[in-house]
Amino acid sequence: MDYSLELLEKVYTDCLDKPEGERLAFLEQTCSDNPHLKQTIIKLLDADEPADSFFKHFQKTIAGAIASEKFPPWGPGTRVGKYTISKLIGKGGMSNVYLAERSDGEFEQKVAIKCLPPEVVIGKHSAFDKAEQQLLAKLQHPSIANLYDAGKTDDGIAYFIMEYIDGDRVDQYTEERKLSQRNRLSLFLHVAEAVAYAHRHLILHLDLKASNVMVTKSGQVKLLDFGISTALNDSNVQDGVFHGTPQIAAPEQFTNEPVTMATDVYQLGSLLHQLLTGKLPGDDNEKLKGITRRDISFNMSSEKKSLGSVSFELRAIIDQCLALKPSDRYASVYELTKDIKNFLTHYPVNAVKDGRTYIINRFVRRNRAAILSAAIVAVSLLTGTVLSLWQAGIAREQRDRAIKNEQVTAATKNFLLDMFMAAHPSKSKGDTLTVFEFLDMGYEQSATYDASPEIKLEMLTTFGKLYRSLGDYKKSGTVLDSALAYARRADIPVATSYIQAVEQLALYQRDLGNYDSARTLFSNVMQLYDEIKYPHLDSNYTASLKYLAYLLKMQNQFDSSLLIVKQAIALEEALWPERNNLKLAESYYILGTIYKDQGMYDEAVTYLSKSLSLCETLMGTNYPGTLANLNTISFVYQQASKHDSALTYSQRTPRIAVKVFGTNHSETATTFANLGKLYLSLKQYDSAYVHLSRAYRIRSKIYLSNPNISTIIGLNNLIEVFNSTGQEDSARYYLNKALEMSRSERIQDRQRVITYKLAGDLLKLSGKYDSALYYYQQSLTTSSNMMKDDDPRITYLQEQIQQLDSLKSVKGLP
Repeated sequence: MDYSLELLEKVYTDCLDKPEGERLAFLEQTCSDNPHLKQTIIKLLDADEPADSFFKHFQKTIAGAIASEKFPPWGPGTRVGKYTISKLIGKGGMSNVYLAERSDGEFEQKVAIKCLPPEVVIGKHSAFDKAEQQLLAKLQHPSIANLYDAGKTDDGIAYFIMEYIDGDRVDQYTEERKLSQRNRLSLFLHVAEAVAYAHRHLILHLDLKASNVMVTKSGQVKLLDFGISTALNDSNVQDGVFHGTPQIAAPEQFTNEPVTMATDVYQLGSLLHQLLTGKLPGDDNEKLKGITRRDISFNMSSEKKSLGSVSFELRAIIDQCLALKPSDRYASVYELTKDIKNFLTHYPVNAVKDGRTYIINRFVRRNRAAILSAAIVAVSLLTGTVLSLWQAGIAREQRDRAIKNEQVTAATKNFLLDMFMAAHPSKSKGDTLTVFEFLDMGYEQSATYDASPEIKLEMLTTFGKLYRSLGDYKKSGTVLDSALAYARRADIPVATSYIQAVEQLALYQRDLGNYDSARTLFSNVMQLYDEIKYPHLDSNYTASLKYLAYLLKMQNQFDSSLLIVKQAIALEEALWPERNNLKLAESYYILGTIYKDQGMYDEAVTYLSKSLSLCETLMGTNYPGTLANLNTISFVYQQASKHDSALTYSQRTPRIAVKVFGTNHSETATTFANLGKLYLSLKQYDSAYVHLSRAYRIRSKIYLSNPNISTIIGLNNLIEVFNSTGQEDSARYYLNKALEMSRSERIQDRQRVITYKLAGDLLKLSGKYDSALYYYQQSLTTSSNMMKDDDPRITYLQEQIQQLDSLKSVKGLP
């Protein structure tokens, strides 16, 4: 006798709500005239039963027999490996999940422990298989919850030790915050990219439901529960036991056909439908009632779904995901994400088959501003009125400015291209030029290059900028000084190229730590904009605002810095309402770092995550903006004492830094310093020293041991390593360097406070109490101007001073 989906779901759900001992009687009564329904539900319960039953009874057979031996539930205080159970935090269809804390004294760590039912552990394609377990442990992705360990208790209960995620289900997160469609799609992309990453490592998920996708308070997506996953190979035939969640399962999961990447694509389509509409496909579809699991030829994607106002493009994407045949779905998750990104950037979606008209429509959407401008000019020419002529004059002025800027930029590019061709091995007799040799040759030849003064100024500014970006600050300063001198000597009128020359010189001074000089130059930049009545709704103007905001942040002028960067963001969001421009990513990053410096960590992670998402979406992993966000988010989590989250981000950074910037660049040094500092906080001193010493060597080479904020930070980090490991001689060597550098006006109180505190710690260990007391007092006096009285750092210094006073009294010292 057939049964409907509605009846199956109702009986199945009602059965789960019954105590375990009453379920068979309930099924016998409810399904007395439908043995097929009864057998199906028993089969589903074997794979989807609440976890407490697995620890009360052995596995059921298909016939429903129950063994008498019981597993006791885990309560608070139960030890599982290195961890102690705190409480039960979830009952899933395939497991119990507990919150636990590490209890071996190595370091503090919260984890989630998931227990598995026997049939999952012993199944043919079990995720508990050792080889697959190793694959799962290698899934190191920011949007995948880490697997730390796995094993069995003495009672034979299997478990996974996983990263604990404190957040909300993705569907609850989107609804509670009333997220826009664009933001929902952005979250979905993070999920899909995590699945694609798993596929590249030969792992399928097979249970991609909303409850397995968490979003942290900072907006970070975390994909959970690879517990029923399977290794991706050519023979993924299921073992006869249904695994997963019926409501989102692909057709092949019910018919025991091979599961493939297309199975995960199907489930991603179901998740996308839920995120956009709040419901799973077919939840409110009357036509689905009466359709049976036997009649698997019917597929939800063939019916209209409750997509409401969702655009036809997104409907086409979902339909292709939910195709009945795996071969009709997207060939890979990458193809799915590509279509989502095409939709977001107004490029044609491959799932849409509307042909030429649709492609033209997408072109118009992408170039709406340009087409609208052309239409306005056309209308103004036709009207012949004074107003239209005035508007046309403005249009001509903007056109002339754009043409001139384009000419300048094109000339600069052509010059650099000529230089590149001159350096080609076929012309340079096989010699290979380094980047610096190439730039040196170009800079020398620019002096005799036949071009207008504006073009030559642009070229000089470009060379100065390139030298600075490569870390050659000395040559950058020389070139930028010559650019500004040339501009004044050639009497070049104030225009964009002139302003940018001044701005690059300001950035050079900022990077050297000459903040007062940089502030003066940035003030000149803003005055020059006003002088030529430069439009504020322009990316050059907003970039200058952000540079100024960042400088003010570095000088601890947070209120002014916040005001300016928020002004820049408001202008840029008006410029790019689709929120898909890298300049916005830069603005969100600056705002996040300001919140970081103020100790507002949740706000910092929110904006840094927005910036990271934009960078990865638009430019990929090996991009400076991606690296900067990873480094900074890791640092914020360190400051918030969330070291596991920090390590997740920080471990990705060294390879990216070396690939993007090379081995001797300030950003590479920052990357190694951040990771080293994290290892230091975890008391992994060998790893900390390796990374921190490398960062210090790079910075010393860049800044030539001159006083610099980055260099003294590196010294302080090394002192802390040697203090922690009791290596007094090495600590004293670096401390002397730091104390000498701290006397420079270029060093801020924030760095001096740390140096003085470290000096006190070292001298106290050496028994030099008077000297230690002096430096603790120096640190406390300086800190009092920067920190609140209840700040832990203030409390620490006060405690040390009191201890030393007591020691002096006991020993009778003056």
